[in-house]
Amino acid sequence: MEGFESIAPSIQLLRASEPPETGSISHSPIRSPALIVLCTWVAAYPRHIAKYTDRYRRDFPDANILIVQTPLTSVLFSPSDKAQQRRLQPASEIINQSTSSIFFHVYSNGGTVTVSQLLQALTPARREAIQAIVLDSCPGRATYRRTCQAVITSAPRSLRLILPLVVYPVLLIPALLGKLGVENVISRARPRLNDTTLVNPKIPRSYMYSEADPMVSWKDVHDHAEEARQLGHQDVREIRFNDSGHCAHTMEDPDKYWGAVHSLLQSIRL
Repeated sequence: MEGFESIAPSIQLLRASEPPETGSISHSPIRSPALIVLCTWVAAYPRHIAKYTDRYRRDFPDANILIVQTPLTSVLFSPSDKAQQRRLQPASEIINQSTSSIFFHVYSNGGTVTVSQLLQALTPARREAIQAIVLDSCPGRATYRRTCQAVITSAPRSLRLILPLVVYPVLLIPALLGKLGVENVISRARPRLNDTTLVNPKIPRSYMYSEADPMVSWKDVHDHAEEARQLGHQDVREIRFNDSGHCAHTMEDPDKYWGAVHSLLQSIRL
């Protein structure tokens, strides 16, 4: 990623040229977060991530941007909390060492897994510094068919013909265990985003989802938003798209998407 420093495998940081200011900035009338954390979908390509980082760099040039990717191997073969915490330690250290406001932009179930682990690793003071959260195409539920489809689709095209021979058997075991009540990496992550000991219920959040998403059902995302309200989260927004694919809502209506992001940031606690 151009301009980003590689901190660890799948973790990159863009340091702002100047410290974030408390006032408005030249490219946006919205107050800039000090640190923008992007928790990306599984096996996201850099050119796709860049579509979001480019916009944030344009709108908020004073913000530091931390990209935390979710490798396919970490979800398939290292799903335990202990393994995930070890993978994400460099990112959690950066966030814990920051001294000002934090904004999370989370994508898909892969990003849900990542942010749920980061939230647990943050100090109470840094959790209180979170000012807003965007949840793009997430969190879903860990259904066997959709999870397999998401993993296969996230892989390089050259592997998609043979990957089902590996993915379906590997994910069948946790799917069967799930039927017996054993949690998997996704079912553990989903409730953590509504846990008021991890996320202050005053923090505004915005769910972005599509009725046409083939990987994460919009109903699962909507249900999570309803659960958030029932648990006392005070500012819960839902932005529904009609025809966009998974984590591709900006392709249907970029003004609607980024308008919702800016609206959320305008409501942050100062």
